[in-house]
Amino acid sequence: MDNSNVIIILRALNQETSDVCECAHNEGFLFLSSHNTSQTSEPEDTTPAPISKASLALTLDRLPYDADLGFVFGSKDDDECDVLLSLRNPQNPGRNRGISRKHFRIDFNWDNEALILYNESQFGTELVSPLAGTQHLKKGNSFPLFDGSTIRVSQIAFEIEIPPRNASEAEKYRENWCRVKQDCQQALGKHAGPPATSYPVTVAYQRRVVLYGMIAQGNFGSVFKGIDEQGYLVAVKQPCDHLSEESETKFRREINFLQDLQHVSLWPLTFSRGY
Repeated sequence: MDNSNVIIILRALNQETSDVCECAHNEGFLFLSSHNTSQTSEPEDTTPAPISKASLALTLDRLPYDADLGFVFGSKDDDECDVLLSLRNPQNPGRNRGISRKHFRIDFNWDNEALILYNESQFGTELVSPLAGTQHLKKGNSFPLFDGSTIRVSQIAFEIEIPPRNASEAEKYRENWCRVKQDCQQALGKHAGPPATSYPVTVAYQRRVVLYGMIAQGNFGSVFKGIDEQGYLVAVKQPCDHLSEESETKFRREINFLQDLQHVSLWPLTFSRGY
């Protein structure tokens, strides 16, 4: 597989998911990787049988049906879904329970190149992130995808793999990515300029932030690494649990000062003990 063209690989974690991957609707995204098992029941079994593992690959040479939504996953097997998550089985109608017609979608944040998982279903989508732990995404929620993440919907489970790229592959991937960005934005009637470097402050305060690592610690509190729902990395200062009256006054004064500053890298600031 050409890593300069592959966006992401979704590896099936169980037989149910493998069966879904191999259905006719998903044929354009399917590839099979084989590996040999080392487990043998008898000493004379010197040639273990290969195991086929179904996987799906989203690539830059296949645009989604709807450029505005990205790759849509669900149970509706017409042009509304790029990837089918369920199999029609009249003898077992409950098999598809918990999978919406449009369940989740995977798309780029074109400003920062992050891959974002958007949940579109009332049933929710579970994302286990190596960076931020388990995230239960409700309808309208989103969170960035990282290598090693796991997506679970009903009985369907995928492990995310972002293929490693050498320098040559990374350069070619970047060229392909820019081409796809331009194609998608032209399809939406938008101007495809250079990637934006500014942070969208006007909507930043609406986004949920997950803290995942301490950067530093001081008299008023600690500074943590954070990531928001659109894949932007941020720093969050969290006050101590028990600030003295004097320290709280100084902390509020610092926030009031920063509130008067206008910069693309600063969010609208408030003081909250319950952050």
